[in-house]
Amino acid sequence: MKKIIFTLIAVAATTFIVSAQAVLNGDFETWLPFDTLYDEPLGFGTYNSLSNGAVPGFPEGVKKSTDKRGGLFAAELSTNAGNPDLSGIQGASTLFPRDTISGLMVIGATNDPTFAVNQKPLSVNFYYKFSSPADDIGMAIIQSIHGASTVVGQAIVLLTPIAEYEYVPAEITYTDTLSVDKIVVIFSSSVGGLAPFGIPYADQIPGSKLLIDDMSITYDGTIDVDNQAANKVNILLFPNPASTQLTFACNGVQFMGNDVVVDIFDMTGRKVDSATLTSVIQTVDISALTQGMYVYSLRQGQNILRTGKFSVTK
Repeated sequence: MKKIIFTLIAVAATTFIVSAQAVLNGDFETWLPFDTLYDEPLGFGTYNSLSNGAVPGFPEGVKKSTDKRGGLFAAELSTNAGNPDLSGIQGASTLFPRDTISGLMVIGATNDPTFAVNQKPLSVNFYYKFSSPADDIGMAIIQSIHGASTVVGQAIVLLTPIAEYEYVPAEITYTDTLSVDKIVVIFSSSVGGLAPFGIPYADQIPGSKLLIDDMSITYDGTIDVDNQAANKVNILLFPNPASTQLTFACNGVQFMGNDVVVDIFDMTGRKVDSATLTSVIQTVDISALTQGMYVYSLRQGQNILRTGKFSVTK
């Protein structure tokens, strides 16, 4: 057995972690503002805050893109040229060993890039597109973790240039029979961007671009969250902005069997309310919520059906 090969630097980014057998926001439809600089995909951490901290005004390495496979958005990771002299910035010369910074995105939070599971994942699945002005490739790393940091399975996928979205079932190779408690998933727009995490260094080419969309996880041969099916779920919220009541109109949701629950989070990631929906159209009392922006997550059992945002005015 080997110990986890990387540790990500803690940042003050706002992220959400949902301990469920689902890829929260795996279709990358929901993005949240971080400071006033950029948006972050709900449920994921990025290097935007690190790169802007090291090189103020540095271009976004991860942003939402309308060049999507389904829905409205995909995650776009790009490699950008940076400050040629990072030697005076504490930690930056190690984290960013050259004058370019790859777009890097992790599932979970940047300082805790893990996602809790209670079954053994067989693969992490996603669609991707990749382009580069020169000889560069993207990369995905998936690790299955037992306990705090013991790696018991791993998949490393080289993402070569392709003009149209391609489906990748990244199958995890297991080296131990220990149980799996969490997984790590990292995407990089340049293979050299993963040099601080144990991958041999290679040149990072500015202009390399990796698009990721429609993630899912396969457990024991069954897709736990099928984003293609989730995309058939449409949610209409009204009024939005709301004051004391918010009505959910759910199209494509089956109300037989497991309860349909809507969880509501504030912009710090704290769950502030939840309600059980029992019909296609249902009104929820939000009178206890203060003025501001909120995120909702609609789930059924362990499956995340849809996420989105709404605002409250008083």
